[in-house]
Amino acid sequence: MPTPPGSSGLKKAEPVASRAPLALVTGAGRGIGHAIAKGLLEDGWHVIATDCDADALDALARSSPDRLPLSIEVLDVTDRAAVAAVFDRYGSLDLLVNNAGIPGRRCAIGTISEAEFRKVLGVNMFGMFIASQEALRRMDEGAAIINIASASYLVSPNVPHYGMTKGAVISLTRSMAMEFRRRGISVNAVGPGAIDTLMQGTLSAEHRAHLARTYSDGPMPPDVIAAAVRYLASPHGRRTRGQALLVDEGTGLGIDLW
Repeated sequence: MPTPPGSSGLKKAEPVASRAPLALVTGAGRGIGHAIAKGLLEDGWHVIATDCDADALDALARSSPDRLPLSIEVLDVTDRAAVAAVFDRYGSLDLLVNNAGIPGRRCAIGTISEAEFRKVLGVNMFGMFIASQEALRRMDEGAAIINIASASYLVSPNVPHYGMTKGAVISLTRSMAMEFRRRGISVNAVGPGAIDTLMQGTLSAEHRAHLARTYSDGPMPPDVIAAAVRYLASPHGRRTRGQALLVDEGTGLGIDLW
């Protein structure tokens, strides 16, 4: 059959649908991580939600609309081989949110055991380091890393090991931002104040009452932190580099939390 005039005879290619940008959120099973994962899904990200708690991840999956691209992975962020394997399954990553962390037992510094100290450092510092290093090996220009620190890095009586790790998170954020700026990868941190999560359950009734008086409406909901992460993950937010955004209603200015 002759080719119609003006036709090349080749079948016109169908347009290829672009994939959703890929975000991995650690510690996404509950609290702040859960809110971040849900918020990024709403913003059009394909979210890989990771946590060491399989039941919490299942609950996240059940509460998310089927139409949204959510993948769940049970993951220990201190296990480099496991972290690398998860990244390899999904390929190039556009966003990493390092949220996984543990508070440690509330106690005076003189009573913290070395084992407990190492455990908090292992998750809060080395877990973030491992995930960031593996992610950066798979990131292209325009990608971003957002680390969840804490306003507690300023002062953290009775949880000095936790506060120390969150100070280290901010320091490492600045170092990574400087190193990867020329690759077009943004690295920032968000420092939550008192957030209404399960972690608040470890506080005394007196301490919870004090926080209720200190914050205008009591401890903030996790969605407040998710909103900050969503901004830093946006095209405009990715122009920010090496910053630690404290979301604490100004308590870090000198209001006595404790």
